[in-house]
Amino acid sequence: MTGNADHIELLRRGPRPWNEWRLQAPSTIPNLIGISLSVGDRQMGPISGGPIDLAHARLRQAFLQYATLTGANLEGADLAETDLRGSRLEGASLFGADLRDAVLDRANLADANLTGANLRGASLVGARNLTTAQLQEAEGDGTTVLPDYLEAPLIWNVAQSVGAPASASTVELRPAAEPRGAVEPQEVKEQFAETAPEPVVVTEIPIEPEAPMETQVLEAVEAVNEAQAPREPVAQKSKPPEAPAQPGERTSWLVGGPKREARPRPDRSYGKPGNF
Repeated sequence: MTGNADHIELLRRGPRPWNEWRLQAPSTIPNLIGISLSVGDRQMGPISGGPIDLAHARLRQAFLQYATLTGANLEGADLAETDLRGSRLEGASLFGADLRDAVLDRANLADANLTGANLRGASLVGARNLTTAQLQEAEGDGTTVLPDYLEAPLIWNVAQSVGAPASASTVELRPAAEPRGAVEPQEVKEQFAETAPEPVVVTEIPIEPEAPMETQVLEAVEAVNEAQAPREPVAQKSKPPEAPAQPGERTSWLVGGPKREARPRPDRSYGKPGNF
């Protein structure tokens, strides 16, 4: 399948005539499949009258090696299997572009918008000024060949494992649930009365507030100091001193305490017989 000859001839005239035609026929999709432009025709940047408007153009398998596409509008363009080696794509909009199996080796992608761009199978070996943030907005997988200074975003691996589009900008839209029939308030009360569980009574247990940390530390220090403090010897009760015995007394503790020694009685027999 080849491109439209009129479209290809118009593109060779340069960005200015091309952009004027796009304004006059906005609904026409340019068919440039397999186009091969000369080095001069590939200069479509601001210096040559650009940036060029190639939005939604069919450029599959086109030869655009070393093309100047600075600031070009390539939104939704079909660039699958296109040779874009060494091309200048600074500030270009590749929003939603199909770049499957495209060759972008050594291309300059500074500030290029890759949101929603399909990079599966694309080769970006040696691509310049490409960032992780740009890749996170694009779609890719394990078949995308990246430059050595970049790694595949984690979202690509996650999306590949679940079979979803590998793009941070992809949002899955789910149909809204069908509205159910109206339910009468009385029916709701009856259903709730049948299914409602018995209330659970929770008894609150008073919890004594814990002493502040400073108070606990002070009490612990006082306890340690008290345990280490020297203790005074316990005074033993002393017995009252015993009174010294008086001369002529003898001490007897059997009955009545100390008693006096018995004095010798005088001899009053006066020499009577029978008395000794």
